Amino acid sequence: MKGFLLNITSIIFISLLLACGGAKKVMVSAADISRAEDNGTLEQLYQKVGRTIEESSGSSKKDALSIQSQIVNRIVATYQKNVSKSLSDKTALGLVTRQNLNLTLSEIQSLKGWDQNAYANTKQQIDEQLLLTNSAIDKANQSAKDNESNLDVSLKFLKTASLLAGENESETTYYKEVRKSSLETLSKDGRTAFERRMFNTAIQKANMGLSIDAGNIQFESLLAQAETSLFEQKFNEALQNAKPEVAYNALLDVADKPIMLQIKKKMGRSILLLANYFAGNAQGAYQKGDFYLAYNEFLRGRDIQNKLSASNKGFIQEKAFLDLLKKETLKDKNNFGKNYALLQVIKEFDDSYPTLNEALLTGIEKITSRSTTKIAISPFSEVTSANSVVASVGRRIASKLEKILFSGLKNEILVVTDISRADSQDYSGPHYQINGEILQAAIETNRSQARRSKNVQTGINKVETVEYLKWKKRSKGDSPVRYLESAIMEDIILSLEHIRKLAVVELDYKIISPVSQKVLVTNNINKESNFKGTTTQEFQKGMFLQDYIQADLPSDIKIMDNLATELSVELGEKLTKYLTGIEKAFFSESTKSLGKGEKLSSIELLANAVVMDIKKSEKRDPSDANKKKIKASDAWLIELKKQVLEFI
Repeated sequence: MKGFLLNITSIIFISLLLACGGAKKVMVSAADISRAEDNGTLEQLYQKVGRTIEESSGSSKKDALSIQSQIVNRIVATYQKNVSKSLSDKTALGLVTRQNLNLTLSEIQSLKGWDQNAYANTKQQIDEQLLLTNSAIDKANQSAKDNESNLDVSLKFLKTASLLAGENESETTYYKEVRKSSLETLSKDGRTAFERRMFNTAIQKANMGLSIDAGNIQFESLLAQAETSLFEQKFNEALQNAKPEVAYNALLDVADKPIMLQIKKKMGRSILLLANYFAGNAQGAYQKGDFYLAYNEFLRGRDIQNKLSASNKGFIQEKAFLDLLKKETLKDKNNFGKNYALLQVIKEFDDSYPTLNEALLTGIEKITSRSTTKIAISPFSEVTSANSVVASVGRRIASKLEKILFSGLKNEILVVTDISRADSQDYSGPHYQINGEILQAAIETNRSQARRSKNVQTGINKVETVEYLKWKKRSKGDSPVRYLESAIMEDIILSLEHIRKLAVVELDYKIISPVSQKVLVTNNINKESNFKGTTTQEFQKGMFLQDYIQADLPSDIKIMDNLATELSVELGEKLTKYLTGIEKAFFSESTKSLGKGEKLSSIELLANAVVMDIKKSEKRDPSDANKKKIKASDAWLIELKKQVLEFI
């Protein structure tokens, strides 16, 4: 209604404009044309102007014809704009629906009367899009026909054809009919298969129905019932045929599915019998000395208990197994890695086992102590210099370097004052000697005298005014201004001293293996700094005073201390890169030992890798983007347990 009133108002407005102009002049502006375009009354305005042309002559008729031409251009542009909007309204498949294209074709028929060329070009655009859409529809229909044996695939192609055709089109009606009949058939066939205990077929029908109609309650119910019944069938048959592995795998298949809750209620007791069976197998295994098999069988039993949310976890047979492992740790207390691995197995089953935590802490301390990389930083050799600050820069660098390494790698290295030769057979971490030599260190100070002229005020010149002198003779009335004052400006020369300090330190460093005395890394670092300033000498003349200003330069101690800090930070970064990753080195050495058949050596070195990686992880940011990934120590610990249980 509002649009109707707006159009009527516009028409009245246009009529008044034309009436006011009479036959001699057409009073239609560009704004009037734009307003008519916005209101959808361009054609009415065109007709009104046409009548004016018939009644006009001369310049008025010429003006009217020009206005009429402008209106035609606007009308054509409006058609083209509407077509562009329609062609941009594409489906998710990137094409315009056939329904919209046909509608657009019918809407531009009247454009033919306004501009034949514009109509032809616009129609060609629509025809091209229509050809693409029809081709895609035909292709989808053919693909649906080719895949009739695969109902879900065929329906997807029919759905594509429906989307491209548009609402209420034959393809859409056909798709809805086929979809409805297919769902009904699937539901019926699925129920029939379930009643005949053909559970796999029932599951297949239910899944296909859900792929067509996600969230369909009937199919979800059928799927749950069929999966539950299939599990029950597989599980019971496996137990009856003495195939516990098959029964266990059947449980794993459904453990993470929603039907597990129903299975727990219906078959919980029967499934727990399987857990007890594995515990019995474990007992038989460790009594025969096969500790790794026993470990895995106990894990399966525990896994079943966890999946059933059993309140009391564990088995009676575990106690003797854990006691045997604990007894094994007492045989050789110096095999810290082997004992640590055995204690970790005990902890996995009973974290409240007597003295377990104390023994674990002791083992971790022993492994950490032997595994930690030990470095000694020798006093860096100094240069000979009369300047004590320069002659002590090596000590400064070494001291700062110790603090940097200790702060950044405190869980991975141990800074010591002396390193004895490491025993290559005690599974200890690497030992490094850091040597440094100051190749050059100096502070050079250059001074140069200079003079600078400056125009300054040295006094004030006072002259009595004529008015004051006249007043002074009479001494009557208020006193006028006595003096006219002017500044006395003079050029002076200031004495300056330009001072420049250049400091340089060059350090040569080496990482040495105390075992082989081999130089592992050698390099050198250079640092230098420049400072300059100006000292201004005191000067006074008249009322001008130049204070003594000393050059703002750091002291020699400060300069050398800053250079020592820069050198120690850079050296610390280089050493940190070299010293980190010891846990990976231990893992690599463990793998080599295992390949040589040196099982105990492999266990001890792998235990080093596990403990050092755990230590490093304690200082990692918990918001680390990689925290969801399995840590290396987790995988290594699993391997460590395997190796130690196969070894004992």
